[in-house]
Amino acid sequence: MTTGEKIAALRRAQGMSQEALADRLGISRQAVSKWEAGQAAPGRDNLLELSRVFGVSADELLQPGRAAGPSGDAGSPPPPEGKAGRPRGWPLPLLAIAGAALAALVAWCAVCTVWLVRLQAQVDGLPAGQTVVTVPQGAPSEPPALLEYQVGREYEPGTDTVRLSLRAVPRVRAESETAVFTVKGADAPYEAEAVWEGGAYTASLSVPVQDGLWPYLLLTKDGETRTEPVGTLDLAREFRITISCGWDGQAARARGGKLYLDGRAMVAAWASDPDGDSGESRVWPVSGTATLFADGKAVATQALDFGGASDGAAAGTVYEVTAYAPFRGEYAEQSVSVAVEVLDNYGKAYAGHVEFPDGDG
Repeated sequence: MTTGEKIAALRRAQGMSQEALADRLGISRQAVSKWEAGQAAPGRDNLLELSRVFGVSADELLQPGRAAGPSGDAGSPPPPEGKAGRPRGWPLPLLAIAGAALAALVAWCAVCTVWLVRLQAQVDGLPAGQTVVTVPQGAPSEPPALLEYQVGREYEPGTDTVRLSLRAVPRVRAESETAVFTVKGADAPYEAEAVWEGGAYTASLSVPVQDGLWPYLLLTKDGETRTEPVGTLDLAREFRITISCGWDGQAARARGGKLYLDGRAMVAAWASDPDGDSGESRVWPVSGTATLFADGKAVATQALDFGGASDGAAAGTVYEVTAYAPFRGEYAEQSVSVAVEVLDNYGKAYAGHVEFPDGDG
């Protein structure tokens, strides 16, 4: 069984839905779905939390072909004992074979420990804005084509694009094969020729900021092409904020048609969980303005203060922050509204507005 299959089996055995497991771990349901489908692997913290939720060790979840189940053998009856306390009917040669098998098992556990240490070292040394996924090992008859893949992401201000740094390690590489990275989405695919360096295929290309992007590695040899998935990307969730505008206070027209305002415009800004796993925010609001218009003419402007949003984002949390702009006055004009503009840490502008009842004119 792969790691994803074990997670799915243990989840069903406990009668949990993907949403319920995601809530226990503090991640999105999509992240759990990707694990179980073998499209991604849980990080160290999630792996440890999974072992606590399911009552199994992390080794049981990671070791290929080993069925995972709650630890402990309390329900297994003890083997029959002979007069000397040795299992009845076991000659010494069989005991020697069992001892050798036990030694081999201990050696295998040591190898798994070394692998886990090396994996953690890779994660600890990973630059910000980059994701590493080690592909779970499948059954020996159908091994995965990629041992590991990485997708680095860097926003390119002024173009609303993200520069991707792609890296993939194939299980087997033929000298005569060619490799191309392609990213598919709603628009035409974006492609870049891959170069073999440092024991992996690498490439860099720019893609628009949008959700639902699927990177692939295309390996071609003797006219035949293999297509291997390299995760999924939801870049709009990572590099865009969402704003919502409203009014808190009095806003009413008198019988004579005048609009009385006594309150404040509210502007909420938030970022979504980027990939359902880390909860890291790469974008946050830094400044903004709220301008009161009367019949198309600007009559007052207030600055918006989003203090604390950058601190929350830098700490790797999903945030929501609200800024306020107070307005008070009497307006005889027919049309009155508040126009909002918010700038994020990359300089990208977001617009919103607050509308009030029109006069009879």
